[in-house]
Amino acid sequence: MLRLALGVGMVILFASVIVQVIGRYVFAYTPPWSEVTAALTLTWLTFLGAALAVRGDENLAVTLLPDRLRGCARIAVTIFIAFCGGLFAWVLISAGYDQMAIVSRARIIGLDLSAAWLYASAPVAAIFMLIFHLETALRAVTPCAGDGK
Repeated sequence: MLRLALGVGMVILFASVIVQVIGRYVFAYTPPWSEVTAALTLTWLTFLGAALAVRGDENLAVTLLPDRLRGCARIAVTIFIAFCGGLFAWVLISAGYDQMAIVSRARIIGLDLSAAWLYASAPVAAIFMLIFHLETALRAVTPCAGDGK
């Protein structure tokens, strides 16, 4: 579902930029919606892409310690990392929701949408991140159950 949303977002981003460039340089007219559509879409793509990176464990990381550990010690570090990521996601959800409330009456010029749609990208993606960090922690615990190490 997330990959599909990112694919659709890329198509929308590409189309809005093409319309903007052709409009500006061929017709000397830029539709007012094209630039803000590109910016809004890029924001959503950035946050949803970050969530997908969490799912695939593809975020930038220093793996010196986890790579040297074995057994339940490595699992404990994995769970701690997932906890820290989940905590960050929770803060992003909370702060993003607060920001949405602040800007909810402002309008995005060119699209006549509430500015909350722009700021919703952070908490929505953070919900996915929180789920994916929980999934990582649960997956890490499974092999350690009953190991005794």
